[in-house]
Amino acid sequence: MRVDVCFDGNAYAALKLAKNVFRLDLPHIELLCDDLTFGSLADMSFDVRSRELSRLHVDPSFLRERSSREFPLRVEAADELRLWSTGKPSDVLGECYVASLAPQGVPISHIEVDAEGVLRDIDAVGAAMRELLARARLLDASRMREIWRRMLADDASLRVVADGMPVSRDVTYFDCALRELATHGNFESSLDLAIAALDSCAALAGGPINLEFYRGRAEELGLLTSG
Repeated sequence: MRVDVCFDGNAYAALKLAKNVFRLDLPHIELLCDDLTFGSLADMSFDVRSRELSRLHVDPSFLRERSSREFPLRVEAADELRLWSTGKPSDVLGECYVASLAPQGVPISHIEVDAEGVLRDIDAVGAAMRELLARARLLDASRMREIWRRMLADDASLRVVADGMPVSRDVTYFDCALRELATHGNFESSLDLAIAALDSCAALAGGPINLEFYRGRAEELGLLTSG
């Protein structure tokens, strides 16, 4: 069976809309309910991933126990995979994870989607998604599996994207940037600083990451409180 996988709630909404309203042929749509930017990847079970996210200040409430259990099985049963990526670091990591689960020889395609942009014009979602499908490109699954194996071997607490490639980083990776931001910015709370960090640290991260991580790091460093 062909499985369309996404890593973002907006992308999932766009796919469901395209299927149910505009009748695109999307029989199996799966959402990876995890953020693989953070925490050890050695154990992908619901309980362990919840703890890993929590210790890095990321609220794990978006995880789903049933999804954690069933998602790998759905991917393993696929004979074709299409991965809908918004380009965020979490999506890039998610693509590598999916490739690691997929059976050898199963074609894996990448589709870049600006999900928020697509959803701004509901009436045009069907046409927009058809156009994106026409631009799908095959991925090198072997290369992606190798990247995933490297991430597992690194066993880091943080991952970012550099030059389009996932790389492991120490949890203190953004600390200097957060200190600099706190020194020169006029922030009333750690949340204000975290919101600013989404943009100012995007180049270091390879895109936007969960702002709760920035907020937690700022509080750990004593830069600002929750206010």
